Amino acid sequence: MPTSRVEGDVEYQFKHILIHDVAYATLPRSTRRQRHRVVAEYIESVTRESRGLAAMLAHHWREAGDPVRAIGYLMLAAEQALNGWALDDAVSLFDSALALAVDDEQRSRIRLARGLARSKLGDYPAAVADLGELLPHLEGRQRIEALLGYSWATEWIEHTDETIGSAEEALHLAQEADDRELAPVARAMISQGLAMRGGPGDLDSAAEVGEEALRTWVAGSRPWERLNHEHMLGEQYYWTGRIADGNALMTSASRSGTDPQSIQTRLRSAALMAQILCSTGRYEESIQLFDETIRLGQELGRPIRIVRNYSTQPLRELFDIEEARRRSEESLEGPDEAAGFGMPRANARTDVIFTALLTGDIATAENFWRIQWDESSNTRAWTRWLISCRLAAARAEMELMMGRAEEAVDWARKTIELCLPVRRLKYEIVGRTLLGRALLESGKAADAVAKLRLAVEQADRLGSPPLRWQAQAGLAQALYATGDDNGAARCFAAASTVIQDVAAGLAAERSTRFLAAEPIRAVLAGGTKARQ
Repeated sequence: MPTSRVEGDVEYQFKHILIHDVAYATLPRSTRRQRHRVVAEYIESVTRESRGLAAMLAHHWREAGDPVRAIGYLMLAAEQALNGWALDDAVSLFDSALALAVDDEQRSRIRLARGLARSKLGDYPAAVADLGELLPHLEGRQRIEALLGYSWATEWIEHTDETIGSAEEALHLAQEADDRELAPVARAMISQGLAMRGGPGDLDSAAEVGEEALRTWVAGSRPWERLNHEHMLGEQYYWTGRIADGNALMTSASRSGTDPQSIQTRLRSAALMAQILCSTGRYEESIQLFDETIRLGQELGRPIRIVRNYSTQPLRELFDIEEARRRSEESLEGPDEAAGFGMPRANARTDVIFTALLTGDIATAENFWRIQWDESSNTRAWTRWLISCRLAAARAEMELMMGRAEEAVDWARKTIELCLPVRRLKYEIVGRTLLGRALLESGKAADAVAKLRLAVEQADRLGSPPLRWQAQAGLAQALYATGDDNGAARCFAAASTVIQDVAAGLAAERSTRFLAAEPIRAVLAGGTKARQ
């Protein structure tokens, strides 16, 4: 061959595989073993870096009858496969190593590596099965490592009590052993489990424990786990309205995690940064970062469903409805990226609902709402509490659109009730704005004013442009109904200012589409009337 896997050498190849098989079969077994050993020793002697030839060397040492050396190279080859996100190849190599293992200690080490690989690369049900079966037989640092891998896998199949329980045991064992490297990793997993569970007080505890994990993290250690924790803590901050804190963490995360296995988390962190840009009104930057991240994920052959669907947020807020719908519908196609993790599909369905409502398509919104409400009510973790807040708000909007003000009041109150325990500030504001509008439709203008003033105050504090102009416009309508024309004029003017500021920061085509949208024109018309 013109090239060889051994640098500076010539490699020959049989013209047909059958010639190889016949020639090989003529050799006595003892001769085969001796020659495999000679080849393996020769390759090791002429290559400075044997890692790149690990699979070849594993084959020769296995056929030479040296299982110890073969296992070492099989483990190296599996590590290389993992760095290329070739999980099936890695598992096959681990299985080959397992077949050669000569004692229980060696078998445990290989099975642990296989379970942790499945946990890292997203085969979560298999990781739970592997590590769950192995855990009763492990002690010391191996047990801590297995508990951490088990925690990560159970988190993504939404078994949050198991996530928290195994992470707490890992922390206890790490503290007993004074293992300062693994203790922060265990705290990070406790934080993530609490945040995903979302029970009473969980989000506050998650932030406290998560911040302690970062404070005590040994510099330079466990980069994959650190990157994941920075991303997950950033998500917690974003959900609870701590936008600046989330942005700071995502900025840090974007500069870390250079190993190949961190690619997926870096893509998701870039998507979260784009969401943060959107939430502060930096729409052009948000859309650009989303599109760049989607393209990068496609080039790297990584799943992009979550990133693609997150990218619909700025599109909806700018009334690019057809593109938002297209992306959400694409995100519903095909199997789930991670078996047992329903959040991405639930999010996509909910986004379809809100997109349909923007066009007045109540039938589509109603159909998707019923499917997702029933599913979210019977699930655990994020899908239950994050999605339920959004669905309750969508239901209130639907009831308003259908002229059922009293039902809209009930659903708006339910939205607020669902948001408060988990500090979901964004949808708490949405709920208060909807409650004010529904009360106004019910003829309770004074009550509406009180609810909408609080919504305006909260929206201004959070800084989200659509929340701000919608709350101000709602308050303006309520103030008109109470006879406070001057107050209404001020609110319409404030809403118009937010809208014009958004439009000024957009590319020409997007600005034109945004200003032409019916809800925007209605607010601007109210502002013009107020100025007159």
